Amino acid sequence: MENASSPAFSPERLNDAVRARGLTWKALADIASIRKTTLSDYKNGYIAPSPDQLGKLAAALEFPEKYFYHGYFLGARFIGPRLFRASSALTQRAADQAETRLKWMSECLMYAEKFLHTPKPDFLEEFKSLHEPMSLEMRQIEAIALSVREKLGYSLKPINNLVRTLEKSGVAILRYSSLWKVRIDGLSQHSGMDRPLCAIFTSGETSAVRETFSLAHELGHIVLHSKINQRRFDELADGKLLEDQANRFAAAFLLPSTAFLADLITPAISYFEHLKKKWRVSIATMIRRCYDLGKISKEEYSSLNVRLSQKRWRKKEPLDDIFEAEKPVLIKQIFTTLVQRHGVKGCQIAEEMCLNPRDLSSISDLPANFFSDDDGQTNIIGFEVAAARA
Repeated sequence: MENASSPAFSPERLNDAVRARGLTWKALADIASIRKTTLSDYKNGYIAPSPDQLGKLAAALEFPEKYFYHGYFLGARFIGPRLFRASSALTQRAADQAETRLKWMSECLMYAEKFLHTPKPDFLEEFKSLHEPMSLEMRQIEAIALSVREKLGYSLKPINNLVRTLEKSGVAILRYSSLWKVRIDGLSQHSGMDRPLCAIFTSGETSAVRETFSLAHELGHIVLHSKINQRRFDELADGKLLEDQANRFAAAFLLPSTAFLADLITPAISYFEHLKKKWRVSIATMIRRCYDLGKISKEEYSSLNVRLSQKRWRKKEPLDDIFEAEKPVLIKQIFTTLVQRHGVKGCQIAEEMCLNPRDLSSISDLPANFFSDDDGQTNIIGFEVAAARA
């Protein structure tokens, strides 16, 4: 842990706590009965709160007091851009909430490394030289998507277990339900130890195929854009191009051209519905894929999209109720392995991570009492045991 020998109040931790709760600083000032100007001094590191003020902050934000003095695990902080577009203040707040939970996941992985050898994203090594993705042509992105497919063991077959495959390949995933109804499907980050993490937003309006496409889109960002400058992404033209590249990557990754076109007898709505059973990709995505591959004209593409609207399939397509969305299990199984095989108590994890049980539950899908009781049980998978505890 950084600065573990001389703990001091961390403005960064305070900011993360505010972001995690989706609060404004004014709202926190009202809840904690602390002047906004005083909070600003804490936020900027000008002064540290007194024990009484710290108690008010901790109670208002629902964090243990020592969370605000807890150094970040070395390598857990994020580096590189956060690739998503904030269309509103609520979108920004939802992304902040999710990103804070990703940061906790990053810390959990670093914590677990004291006991276990967790999966590493070795499949990304070949793509670290992509420092200038703006110059990539779409045919190159298609080739990169096929290469990633091969490294993940899919070859040309349909993908129905992307979450599990990526977790086994070292990508940490959070399936996150925002407090607000916002137009954002996912975001991704890299930790200082070059660990990719991504959050997939879920709500009553999402479907398994949409979540899979969102995850493939974020995988595209991870592979293609991890070296890009954040300010460059925020420029409108560059940001749109990077989003288009991630969408093309996702479509090529989920629907490899050779295999998909071999299955396509006719580009008709009814036949796309038939293909959806096999490829588990939305009809809208298949229509767009046919257009990108030159299988249909611009006029045919527009006509098929009109048909989608007429059938009211824009928000919900056939089979969306049939396919079940995958749930991430990596963090859950890491914690249960620590408890069941290494003698680490759930309450010890909460104590050493300086997080409350509810927050650990939100990133692990374990019940909150797992981190307060000593006998939480669940099914686990094996991990290679580290040679010695760090």
